[in-house]
Amino acid sequence: MKMLRIFSLCGFTAMLAVCSLCQAQTLEEWKTARDNMKAGRGCDSIPYSNYRDSCNRSQALVNENCGDDDNGDGDKIEIPWNCSHLRTRPLREEIRGMSQKIESLKSEKDHASNDKERSESLEREIERLSKEVEFRQKSLETDIKDIEIRLDRGRRCIDARQEVRSNFRSAKSNASNVRDGEAGQIAKELVESWESKETGHDHAIDMVRKGIEKCDKCKSGDL
Repeated sequence: MKMLRIFSLCGFTAMLAVCSLCQAQTLEEWKTARDNMKAGRGCDSIPYSNYRDSCNRSQALVNENCGDDDNGDGDKIEIPWNCSHLRTRPLREEIRGMSQKIESLKSEKDHASNDKERSESLEREIERLSKEVEFRQKSLETDIKDIEIRLDRGRRCIDARQEVRSNFRSAKSNASNVRDGEAGQIAKELVESWESKETGHDHAIDMVRKGIEKCDKCKSGDL
């Protein structure tokens, strides 16, 4: 029984330690969070240091990877990652058409073996088209590598956005339980502000998801 009490006490102490991370320690922290909320400072409007720090780290990754993607506040970041202006299907079709033409010319050349001039003319055309195919094939490989880079950034973008959203949701869950005094009033204001931006977070994540799907189609040749 004595050991059981010790373990119970340790468990309770650990639980208190975890809970202490989820609660703002001072009224000043709540006031600072409200000031940041009014100033539009996003993650800094979270009064819980663990969620705030995690949110800021994730937001930095959003800024790094979510270029040209609506962040929910109408802002645009300089470097685009999406595949809006990329296509591989037209290039694949050109390569396919030229390759088929080369095979047709080779067959024609075989049947023109007794006509030296015609045979040489066909050979020159085969060589020209072969170089064109090689050039386009390298262009296609370059485009696919570019798409893979964009897909990697898109996946990092969506992971970071989901983590930002998760931190706000966790903060909201904890702040919703704070109801007493001035801290309770500030918590209510913060929760209302975070809730007003939830649609923006969801929209941004949905847009990234659609962008990833489009990049996948570009890579496979569907677009």
